[in-house]
Amino acid sequence: GGRGAMLIDASKLEQVYTSIHLSADKEGALLMVVACDCDSLCCCHILSALFDADLIPYTRVPVSGMEALLEVDASTITDNDALRSVVMINCGGGFDVRGCFPHLGAGVNVYVLDSHRPFAAANIDPNEKQIQVIELEGDALALPPTVDDEDEDEEQEIDVTTADDLQPPTKRVKRAEPQEKAEPAGSAMRRHLLQQQQLIQRGAYYGMSCSLMAFEIASAMGKNTDDILWWTVIGVTEQFIHQKIDATAYNDRVLHLKAFLSGDGSDDAGESQSNAARRSPAGSITLHNQEWQFMLYRHWNLYDSMYHTLPVAIKLEIWRGNGKEKLNQMLASMGIPVEGCRCPYRSMNVELKRRLKELLRPSSAQQQQNDALPRMREALTDSDLFFPSFHKCFGMKTELSASDVVFAVTALAESDATSLADAFAAAAADSDGGASDQPPPAAAPPPAATSGSETQATAPVAGASWQSNFWLAFHALTEKRLGHLLCGIKLAIRLQQFIVEQGLNLIETHKIVPHGPFRYGVLKNTLLISQFVQPFALLRLAHFLMDVLQATKHAAKPMVLCAVNDKTRRALVVGATGPTTVENRNTFGQHFRNASEFTKSQIVHHRFDTSVVELLDHDLDKFLQFLHASISTV
Repeated sequence: GGRGAMLIDASKLEQVYTSIHLSADKEGALLMVVACDCDSLCCCHILSALFDADLIPYTRVPVSGMEALLEVDASTITDNDALRSVVMINCGGGFDVRGCFPHLGAGVNVYVLDSHRPFAAANIDPNEKQIQVIELEGDALALPPTVDDEDEDEEQEIDVTTADDLQPPTKRVKRAEPQEKAEPAGSAMRRHLLQQQQLIQRGAYYGMSCSLMAFEIASAMGKNTDDILWWTVIGVTEQFIHQKIDATAYNDRVLHLKAFLSGDGSDDAGESQSNAARRSPAGSITLHNQEWQFMLYRHWNLYDSMYHTLPVAIKLEIWRGNGKEKLNQMLASMGIPVEGCRCPYRSMNVELKRRLKELLRPSSAQQQQNDALPRMREALTDSDLFFPSFHKCFGMKTELSASDVVFAVTALAESDATSLADAFAAAAADSDGGASDQPPPAAAPPPAATSGSETQATAPVAGASWQSNFWLAFHALTEKRLGHLLCGIKLAIRLQQFIVEQGLNLIETHKIVPHGPFRYGVLKNTLLISQFVQPFALLRLAHFLMDVLQATKHAAKPMVLCAVNDKTRRALVVGATGPTTVENRNTFGQHFRNASEFTKSQIVHHRFDTSVVELLDHDLDKFLQFLHASISTV
C-alpha cells in the first residue's frame, strides 16, 4: 500500500472508538500522545474519561515537538508488541506520521485528532488504512499536491543539506536497531521537512479544535457528560482566545454547543457572582451571551482588568502616558465612581455592575444622550466589550468562565519554576492554605485515573520543566485541583501586566523595527525574559504590538517577535498575523523554513505550530535578514 492515511468523517466515529476499544485488550495496547496546549489537555481529559468508563487501559505521553515524537518512537513504539493503537492529539496532522514514527508496527493503528491545517499530504492518502485522520469539517483537502516518495529528493528544488543537522543528538536517544524496511531517523527527518515544505507553502490555519472532535466521538457513543461538555467549551474558547480562529468561527461553535446545555442554558444577567452562583446549581454550565471581554475580571478588580484588556488598552491609548487618566475620565463621564471599580470585583456593588454594563453598551440610550463621553469610548464596539462565553459554578463560591480557565491553564503550562512557587505561596497565604490544595508537583504527579498511566518523554527541549508543567496544567482541569487553577489565574493576571508593560516599553524605546513587509522586535537582557520564552506569551505580546501600531495609524503588517534566552543560548521566534482563517492563513512557517535552510541556521526545536521556531541565538541576525528577502519575493 501507499504511504499515508484515510480521512475519518462523522459517520465513522463510532466505528473508530469501537476499534480502539476492541484492540485495547491488555496493558500497553493504547498510547495517547498529547501536545502541550489547553485544547490538547481538554481533549485528553475527554478521551481519558471515555476510556476510563469502559475500563480501557492507556498510557499518556506529553510531547512538545517533532523531536519529542522521535523520542516516543524510540522509547515506546519500537519493538512494542503490545501496542495496538496510538491516538495523536494536536500533534500528528501537520507532520508525516510515518516520518515521526519510523518503527511503527504493522498491527498498530494511528488515530490523529489535530486542529492544525492543512494536513501533511502523506497523512491523507486513501490507499492505506493504518493512519486515520479525523476530519469533521471537510476543510482538510486544501493542500499542495502529494510528492511521490521515490522521486521527492529529485523533484524538490529546496536546499535540504541541513536536514541531518536538525536530527536530535544521538546521545540523547537510545534508538533500537531499525526493523526490516524501517526508515533511518535522518531520512525520516529529511522527508518530514520536505513534507513540511509542501504543506506550509500556502500558509497555516486551524480547523475544529481537537476537544470538539473528542466531544463528537463521545456524542456518537452516547457518552456525553457535563464534564465532557465543560472540557469541550474550554478547548473551543482556547482557539478564540489565542486567535487561532476568528469571532465568526467561534460564534458558530458556541451555537453548536449551546444545544447540549441542560435547560435553555442561557444566563444573560450574570451581573453578580453570588447571584449567578445562586441561580445555577453547582456544576451546571451556562452560556452568557454578553460576557465582558475584560480579562479575568471576576478574579481581579474591574479597573485594572479594563486597563490591561488589550482592545480597551489600545482604544485608551495607554502608551501615550495618560491612559489611566483617560480611563478615569471615561468612568467619571458615566457617573461611575473610580474607587468603586478598584475594589475586588466580587465585592463590587451589584447596582454599579449593572449600570456599567448598561452604560458601556453602544446602543444604550443613556450613552447616546451623554455628550461628555470621550471619543475613545465611541470607538469601543460591542465586540471589543462583549462576547458569548460559557460558565461553570464550583460550589457556592467560585464561578469560572471558560476564558478564565484558558488563561489559567496556559499560564500553568508556560510558567517558570520561580513564578509557580511564588503563585502557590501567595495562594496559600491568601486562604490559609485553602486555595492551594497541594503544592505544585516537582515532577509528574501520580496517575489521575486508575486505568491510565503517565510517562514523560525526555525530549531535549527547554530543560525538563515543561513535562511537570504539562501535568500540573492537566490536573488543574479537574475539580479536585481547583486550587491549582486559581493559582493559574494569579499567574495569568501577572503575565498580562507583564505583556502590557513590556509592550509599552518596546514601543517607547522604538525597539519595534520596520523590516519591509513585516515588523520585528527582539527581547533580550530583560528581567522579564523568562515570561516570554514561551510561545503563547510571546504571541500575545506580538498581537498586542500589532494592534497598538495599527491603532496609531501605522500600516497593518505581520509581526515577528524574538525572545533570547541567555541561559540556554536559544532564541524563540514567533510570526503573528492576527486571527487565522482558511482565507487568512499564516505563511510564516514557509518563510522560517526558507530562512533556516538558506542561512544554515539550525532549528533546534520543531514545534507543531509552523509559525513558532527555536534557533541558536547566534543565528538570529542572519535569520532575520534572510526572512526579509524571503517575504519580499512573494
